[in-house]
Amino acid sequence: IPGDHNLENARCAASLAMCMGLDAEAVCRGLRAFRGVEHRIEFVREVEGVRYVNDSKGTNPDSTIKAVKAMTQPTVLMLGVGDYDKHSDFTPLFEAFGSTVKGVIASGTSIYLPFSKVEWELGAFYIPVIVFVIIGTVNAVNLTDGLDGLASGVSLVYSMAMTVIFLYMASIMDAPVDMGQARQTQYAAELNSMAVFAAAVAGGCLGFLRFNSFPAKVFMGDTGSLALGGAIAAMAVFSRAVLLLPLMGACFVASAVSVILQVGSYKPRRKRIFKMAPPHHHFELLGYSETKIVAGYMIVTTLLCLGCLLAFQ
Repeated sequence: IPGDHNLENARCAASLAMCMGLDAEAVCRGLRAFRGVEHRIEFVREVEGVRYVNDSKGTNPDSTIKAVKAMTQPTVLMLGVGDYDKHSDFTPLFEAFGSTVKGVIASGTSIYLPFSKVEWELGAFYIPVIVFVIIGTVNAVNLTDGLDGLASGVSLVYSMAMTVIFLYMASIMDAPVDMGQARQTQYAAELNSMAVFAAAVAGGCLGFLRFNSFPAKVFMGDTGSLALGGAIAAMAVFSRAVLLLPLMGACFVASAVSVILQVGSYKPRRKRIFKMAPPHHHFELLGYSETKIVAGYMIVTTLLCLGCLLAFQ
């Protein structure tokens, strides 16, 4: 187990054990049997000479610094960033990386609550929630792809809104001084990168609409809609504002929920709630044209996205 702090811990534990009456041999056996704390400077694997070390439970930068200084082999460090919210200064940790640490994989378990400055710590529920968000979004976008220009048009509006959100978050990134300038600069750079990604998705949708709008000459299919859903979910997760996704992407949610309700109603009762699900087919059967339905979906999404921008004031 690397790090001078672990040597200090071992000495302290040995001294305490001997004070309690254990002999030196028993203490040595205990120290040799100790394999460290799970997710604390835990060796994962080595790939092409680079060690991957999991330190996701090391929210105290000082102990991680001591461990990093003891590393002699190229390392990729996996960190938990929960201590960012406790206003710890991570600048010394970044400075300690030197040439040994080749990369950092950071993760956190909190999300923003819309229209408030409160964060919701999900803890162990974070991964199940994010998995649900990703799978649900991917399938919802896939279900929305039923009319010419519908999925690409709604995704265009959503991606443009996320571009604005990422740029805004990067521009007002004003971390307290004790958090460290390095952390502030790095986070702002990551937000700018996501703004570029969101803009690229919007640009792709715009170019695709040139050929996908009614009457469509090119069709998206599952390959496009599933990838687009993954991109939308990734933007929501990285912004840590996943609770805004059901609002900004209400048209996607409506498609998924309507199918669930339709199937749930028809199988046991043999009665339909909608003439056809998802809703865009329901509107078709009511006599609305494809262009009017697509325009309506895009207008609704635009209004909802503009409203959700207020959450970042």
